[in-house]
Amino acid sequence: MARVDQPMIDQARLKEFEALADLRAADRSRPIYDPIAHLGKADEPRRRAAADSPDRVTIDRPELPEHRTLMYGQPTLFDAQGRIETPPLFYGRPIRDQVRQGSLNDGWLIAALGAVAGHRPHALRDVVRERPDGCFEVRLHDASWDSGSGDWVPTGRRIELEVTPEVPVDPADPWAAAFADTRTSGVSWVAVLEKAFAGLDQTYTPGHPRRVESGYNRLDEGGTPSDTAQALALLTGHRAGVICIPNHAAYAGDFESAIRDVHCANKPVIVQATLDRPNQTYEITGYANGLIALRNPTGETHPERLTARQLLPHTSGHLITLR
Repeated sequence: MARVDQPMIDQARLKEFEALADLRAADRSRPIYDPIAHLGKADEPRRRAAADSPDRVTIDRPELPEHRTLMYGQPTLFDAQGRIETPPLFYGRPIRDQVRQGSLNDGWLIAALGAVAGHRPHALRDVVRERPDGCFEVRLHDASWDSGSGDWVPTGRRIELEVTPEVPVDPADPWAAAFADTRTSGVSWVAVLEKAFAGLDQTYTPGHPRRVESGYNRLDEGGTPSDTAQALALLTGHRAGVICIPNHAAYAGDFESAIRDVHCANKPVIVQATLDRPNQTYEITGYANGLIALRNPTGETHPERLTARQLLPHTSGHLITLR
């Protein structure tokens, strides 16, 4: 009987497959991303008041970052005739290009605002309105954290806030907002909502452990992917969460598929990555021909388009989106 030779085995290739199998096995037990409660879990007791109640929570002057010399003021613009005016809340439909991060380290929040403007602009008009007295009515969607899925799930209730028009400004340039831009965009809705998020801890009953009232300091600490997901839920009233994918090149196909699916569903998708600066948060604004377009929340110096294999190793492996 003729001897049948066994096929040659590529040992290097075999080791690569074995290593990949071990990696996948380890990641099956990958834990859900634990949120750091920068905004506070909204399933805990809050002080709730009707819109016309005198006990309604007013966000006036949240604490400013200690390392900055800032004060509160009202940004202004010059109109076509050279007259001074305050920026309108909206100028037409809210758009992504109006969203520009300032000097505060809150790209994790600003990226969420830009993503909602790009995909759910009507939601922004629903959550913030200007009142005749110049203050703003902000009605965020209450959401609770589901420990099983790690998602933020709307409760159907609203977080009622009254936000005064003054925002942090630099004494050297008191006509412009120091944080979320109002001068280039010509609108104030981004700065108003940033201030509302800075004051969210005031919605807890006095004495509650989460009523830390650290204001803009809390936003400046940076946020986790779960914090950004919570912001999406509070702004839209839709369930939001984090898709966890190991940031290993072997998972580039899974990463690309997830981005493609979410993008095709016209849902916002956000990623944290170290590209031009450490742990910046970018909105994924486009996917075509295998290339991913990223938007820097500063509104400037957007990264070049990258493939999933190029981008994934620079990320935490977490995609933030609406479910």
